Amino acid sequence: MKPEKTTPNKRLKSYSALAASLIAVGGAADAQIVYTNVTDYVGIFNGDSYPLDLNNDGNTDFNVNMSKYTFTSSYYGGSYSFRTISAKASTNNKISRATSSSYYAAALALNATIDSNNNWGYGSNANMAGGFGSFAFGAWVGQQDMYLGLELTVNSNTYYGWARLSVSQAADTFFFKDYAYQLTKKKQILAGDKGITTSIDPTDAPVSSVYASEKMIYVNLEEANNSSISITNVLGEEVRSLVAEDKNSRIDMSAFPTGIYFVTVRRDNAVTTSKVYL
Repeated sequence: MKPEKTTPNKRLKSYSALAASLIAVGGAADAQIVYTNVTDYVGIFNGDSYPLDLNNDGNTDFNVNMSKYTFTSSYYGGSYSFRTISAKASTNNKISRATSSSYYAAALALNATIDSNNNWGYGSNANMAGGFGSFAFGAWVGQQDMYLGLELTVNSNTYYGWARLSVSQAADTFFFKDYAYQLTKKKQILAGDKGITTSIDPTDAPVSSVYASEKMIYVNLEEANNSSISITNVLGEEVRSLVAEDKNSRIDMSAFPTGIYFVTVRRDNAVTTSKVYL
């Protein structure tokens, strides 16, 4: 069956509605990793592109693109398919390359170090994989759960991050899975590092639902006993905190700008964090 084509924006809106993102905070005050988990985006059609907003500020920082076309040659006697999977950084951002002079994006293994010592390239495309007919080439061909190294520049400050992808053996499909970045400027991150997270049995999770509507955040708890609610912005700054007085909390956010916020609920040893958009 031919897969249905949906736009990345439509999918990204559904991800936000499901509040699928998590923020993981390291043990030290200067070590924070913001991790975002998304339902796999599949790039299979010509023009498919995943717009990556690494720090969730509403701006696209990187794109992963699929390009396909067919070439018919009377000389070679047939039609041949060309395809390319590439990553592109927006202005001032960079993608880790295989070598200092390479046009190819490095396929980093789990726990590879991402910092100023990587081979960085500026905004032009970094090829990941390509193919001609039955031939496929590139470091990402057939790779499962490898990592793009990312360097993000915001107001002259540098942050490091990663994005996890898989590429088919024929280099005709990519799967975008999740991403994270180090909130502390110029601090290294390891590929695949999501920070320190708490494993929670679903039966112990303190939250039944979290959502936002018209500058209000609604938090519905399994029970209010010993539950606290903290709201942080994309910079990791806490903007609201309160103790839940009952199972259904209604939090006024009209004093704060439109954007993405993280809602963390703690009860005893259980912690859950959800992403909402005001």
